[in-house]
Amino acid sequence: MGYELVEGDRRYSYAASKYTAERMVAAARWRGAKASVYRLPFITASLATSHFRLNRGDFLHNFLSGCLELGAFPSIDQDLSAVLPVDYVADTIVNLIKQNATCDGFRDYDFIDSSPISFDHFFHLFGAALPGQEVVPFAKWNQRASSYAANHLASPLARIITLLDSVTDASGLAAMLSGPKCSRENVLGGDHYPAPAITKDFVAKYVTHIFSTATTLQNKD
Repeated sequence: MGYELVEGDRRYSYAASKYTAERMVAAARWRGAKASVYRLPFITASLATSHFRLNRGDFLHNFLSGCLELGAFPSIDQDLSAVLPVDYVADTIVNLIKQNATCDGFRDYDFIDSSPISFDHFFHLFGAALPGQEVVPFAKWNQRASSYAANHLASPLARIITLLDSVTDASGLAAMLSGPKCSRENVLGGDHYPAPAITKDFVAKYVTHIFSTATTLQNKD
């Protein structure tokens, strides 16, 4: 997603594995198998329940919850076109699978929000839900985040800090969170299966659930 990977390029092992998997699906389809590929965007919390994936390597959730702990978000000149709620993505895929079971509509699908808000707007919604949050220049945020992660080894930011080590400026972080370079066909999130709006109420529920879950985990410990 967004890496402009070409055949023979082995720089990105994760992206290369996705490329290889798609070529295997294409080969199987050429041999007569019925198969579709769903290229997932960044997945955020459920729009209906605000539930999210717990501490199991989810970059976006650890980034957002880590910024809440830090009390600061980096200003990012990028929109949320590549960020969609888990229940929307799951429902859309299930509906497509049901449709494809009765027709020959097996193809490859991309997800992208055609009317996204900006990351800065998204971060200000977090500030409205939990007063005291700042949106600061990337360099200032990066320095604070690195120091916080080093002193709080069990924190969400500490879980992802190695991924952020290679990001040197705001444009690098924007590229990491940018939408996929997808084809013009079979793109979901616009006219076909329109993406839901990310609202103030959604962010407020998400923030409440983050802290209630953290409290529950601490009590178990």
